[in-house]
Amino acid sequence: MRRGRQDIELIEVFAPDDPSSWGRSAGNEAEESRGADYNRPARWALVAAAAVGLLIVAAIVASIGDDEQAQQSTTSTTSPTSNESPTTVRALLDPATSSPSHFLIDDPSLTPYSADIVGRPSERDRFIAYTSAERAGPVVTIQFHAHPYEAYGTLRATRSVVDGVELVSPLDHPTAYATEVAIDDRLSATLRTDGLAAVDVARLATDIAAAGSLTAEMEGFLGRSFGLGLAFQSLTANDWMFGLVESSVRYLADDGRVMTLYSAPDGGQNVGRQGHRLFALESLATDIAYSTDGRAYGRTVHGGDAVVLWVDDSGRLLSLIGPGDPADLVELSRHVRPATASEWTGMLYGLRPDYRLGDLAILATGVTDDGKTWRAGSTIAERVGSEELVWWWTVPGGADLAAYTSASAAIGTRPVVDTVVVPGATFIFVALPSADGTVTVHTSTGATYVPKLSQPFASSPVNMAVVYVIDPGPISVDIDGVPVAQ
Repeated sequence: MRRGRQDIELIEVFAPDDPSSWGRSAGNEAEESRGADYNRPARWALVAAAAVGLLIVAAIVASIGDDEQAQQSTTSTTSPTSNESPTTVRALLDPATSSPSHFLIDDPSLTPYSADIVGRPSERDRFIAYTSAERAGPVVTIQFHAHPYEAYGTLRATRSVVDGVELVSPLDHPTAYATEVAIDDRLSATLRTDGLAAVDVARLATDIAAAGSLTAEMEGFLGRSFGLGLAFQSLTANDWMFGLVESSVRYLADDGRVMTLYSAPDGGQNVGRQGHRLFALESLATDIAYSTDGRAYGRTVHGGDAVVLWVDDSGRLLSLIGPGDPADLVELSRHVRPATASEWTGMLYGLRPDYRLGDLAILATGVTDDGKTWRAGSTIAERVGSEELVWWWTVPGGADLAAYTSASAAIGTRPVVDTVVVPGATFIFVALPSADGTVTVHTSTGATYVPKLSQPFASSPVNMAVVYVIDPGPISVDIDGVPVAQ
């Protein structure tokens, strides 16, 4: 599973025993929905252990207990099994270390969820950041991955195609772009920009794909055209924002949000210094502010998470990240303290992340213009005794594999629209607390889709629908003519 993605909040790969277990019933077709069907829940109980990443919340493959090795797999011939093993292979560790390397949040409103020793990525990975000297101009980052291109899913985003290159922008930050670059069977790259025109981003992505790297000519283009120079380079983007992280602890808030605390040494070298982190925050976040006790905080452009950065009295570089208000995370950060040897050992070896998916409801399925099947729907997940609604979808061409993300917490109280951009399309997930109302999805080309609502789960009185849109550009949704925010 790709690490360090800043746009996907939660992704899971799973495969049913038998494709027929996706269960289809007689459904209704949406107007102009390109062959989408709507179906009742498929009786397939899946159990998975979840692992939450830094700016990405990544869950592991069902029946595999190591999220560092989890990969998309084809349909299995064995039954789904419960996985109670740790989500990562633990590094050998002396818990009685005298240095305060590991930290915890001492706050009764949070429930400890997991603790991990964080290893370094492949030495073949490479991260490069280019910014202006004033830190107020455009930003370009390139993450080279030591593996082939992987299909992505981006939440709360819009999709565009420029000169044949597919670009994705956060709905609340349209000047930012991200694109995946397929290079060869051993290398790929994620290009992110803020402040560049779409045509320039497309040109840069095309050149990187052709050259297999960032060449001196491309660096010259960034310098001449935008005044950008090399600001940072390391193995991953996380090194820039969070330092050379050694350990992490994840917590669950009462409302189901996941908070992650990271601890890193102050390297005192070219990588892993507090100055780099503050520079990264100014380059990669918005609404940046500084507290009177030395905490810097803001909201990430790609992903939208709140983040707080500070230095502990011992000199450790600490970071707290999660959904919500940055000011709330600042307050939580004041409850962080060094963990004792017994506390750290208990968390490291005693916590067992447990994320269980229930029956799958297939709300829509169809075939792309090039003959590839896709599916999408919802399910109910349980974590630490609380339930949440989850959207899932398949990437076109991988119909026996799916990814998922938590639906909006407001589901059941008001109309909700969630968007997920995948290669070649956008999934529009809609949920209403009642069956009354006509949902209409409008695309930039003028096409409209009117999906049929259904209530797939008796235990959750929410009516849902999914629309699959291949038209690039902005998408709007209204219910009985009243626009609904995405």
